[in-house]
Amino acid sequence: MNAILRRRTLLLTLLPVAALFLASPRPAAFALGLAAAGAGEAVRLWSTGHIVKAVELTRTGPYAWVRNPLYLGSLLITVGWGLMSGRAAVALVLLAVFALTHGAAIRSEERFLRERFGAEFEEYARRVPRLLPTRRPLP
Repeated sequence: MNAILRRRTLLLTLLPVAALFLASPRPAAFALGLAAAGAGEAVRLWSTGHIVKAVELTRTGPYAWVRNPLYLGSLLITVGWGLMSGRAAVALVLLAVFALTHGAAIRSEERFLRERFGAEFEEYARRVPRLLPTRRPLP
């Protein structure tokens, strides 16, 4: 499982490429999927401008809205690929792989953050949701 976790991004890049052979795109779903994937990439880019890994607990930018904005971006990209495929089965497989690999990664990273930042992370975790953004960011 650790090998899969380390290669989760590669896996979620190769699966949509493989799904091209099963795809049956429809214009509206393709456009919606493209928008979702674009939004996901934008969230990821915004996130990378704020994170300082293992040095400080990042709570600014997208981290004020959600604890794992990089993974939220990846989820949006995954949903986008699924929609663009035009096949519910492809979308479900992509989401299942995302849930298995990224869910485990999130839990592992949060264990590290709890150990590294203790009560500071616990307070942050109480106030900011894990993956789906809050309606009000941290002040």
